[in-house]
Amino acid sequence: MNFNYFLNTRAVKSLAYGPGCMPQEVSAGSEVEFTIQARNDLGENRTSGRDVFEVSVCQYKEPAEEGGRPERAELECSIEDLDNGKYICRYTAPEEGDVEVKILFRDDKGNMVPLRGSPYKASMRAGFKEADGRMVGEALKKFIAAEVKRLQELMQSTKNEINTKDKDKDMGNVKQLLKVKENVERTQAEQENINLQIDQLDESIKLMLEHKKIKEADQKSFMAINKNW
Repeated sequence: MNFNYFLNTRAVKSLAYGPGCMPQEVSAGSEVEFTIQARNDLGENRTSGRDVFEVSVCQYKEPAEEGGRPERAELECSIEDLDNGKYICRYTAPEEGDVEVKILFRDDKGNMVPLRGSPYKASMRAGFKEADGRMVGEALKKFIAAEVKRLQELMQSTKNEINTKDKDKDMGNVKQLLKVKENVERTQAEQENINLQIDQLDESIKLMLEHKKIKEADQKSFMAINKNW
C-alpha cells in the first residue's frame, strides 16, 4: 500500500495578495477580493484546502472633529476555500479611506498565528470601476506594472549603493564608506519584506497570465528581478 505524505501549511511561509490587501487603489462601495495562498515548510504552494483562517478587516475614517481619533469600522469578510491551497476573501468598504486586513492561521497546535505579512493594507477611493477590485481586474494589472518597475529601480539603486568599486565612489571618503555600510544593513533588514513583495508579484503574474490579462514579457521582467535578487 502506498501512502502520500503532505507537509502542513505554515503561516510564516504563506501569503496574501490581490486588490483587497495591496496598496493599489480600488473602488469604495464595491466588493473587492484577495487570495490567501497556503504554503508548506518548503515554501511550496499547497494543493489542498481545509485550513482554518480568520480574517478581520477594518476601515479607518477621518475623525469627526479636528484633533480626534480616526473612526474605526469593522467590515464583514467572507472566505471561500477553493480546495487547492487558495482561499478567496471578499469584503466591501462602503467609504473612501485606508483598510487594514489582519489574517490569522490555526497551526497544527491549535494556535491562531499571524500570516506572513499581516496586517496588510489597502486603499479605497472613488472613481474606479467595480470590476477593478476582482482578482483578475485592472487594479492587479496596474499593481504588477508598478511593482516590476519599483523593484527594478530598488535593485539597481541598491546595487549602485553597495558597489564600492563604482567609479563615482571615493574609497578614501570615510563618510561615503559609512553610507555604504548603512545601505547594506538597511537592505538586509528589509530583505524579508522584499521577499514577500516578490512572492506576491510572482503569484499575481501567474494568475494574470493564466487568464491572459498580461503579456509574457511581464513575466520575463519579473524573472530577471527574481534572479538578480
